[in-house]
Amino acid sequence: MTVYLHAEIHVRPGHMNDMLNLLEHTIKPMMEGEGVKMLACYTGVTGPRNTIIDIWEMDDMEHFRAAYARSIGKLSPGDDLRGKLDSWVEKEILTFMDRRF
Repeated sequence: MTVYLHAEIHVRPGHMNDMLNLLEHTIKPMMEGEGVKMLACYTGVTGPRNTIIDIWEMDDMEHFRAAYARSIGKLSPGDDLRGKLDSWVEKEILTFMDRRF
């Protein structure tokens, strides 16, 4: 079974480029190394400002949880990924979806 994750990330003003770089150069390779594939990353042209939408593909919801936990465990002690996310992200909405057609 394959499921998809729609991640809507509302970034605090002034941190959009920081967050995009973190997604592209740290989070994406980290998760793809665990078999969770990023299908797309979008930024809004209209609507809410400072919003990023990611679409991820994985085996199931447990695959995402386990892959994230393993990835965090592999980070070097000086890498403050959680601190960066906490200071740059205002709100994150994660929606797991089944593909219908």
